[in-house]
Amino acid sequence: PGHAWCLIFETCSCPLHGAGYVHDPALCGCSRQSVTLAMHELWPDERFTVHLVQTVLRGDPVCELAIDRLT
Repeated sequence: PGHAWCLIFETCSCPLHGAGYVHDPALCGCSRQSVTLAMHELWPDERFTVHLVQTVLRGDPVCELAIDRLT
């Protein structure tokens, strides 16, 4: 508790995908990095890892990111 989170989006929230420019699942790495940076902004003294569990662009029903705080 307090060291791991699960972030789920029901649709792809990336504006590049929404505008029809990119449909490659590699784009999801950008979302992973964005979440990592956002977590660091919230807790600057902490370190986090973010793993893509599911992504809409890979054909999964949702985008799911697992966030772990490193101790």
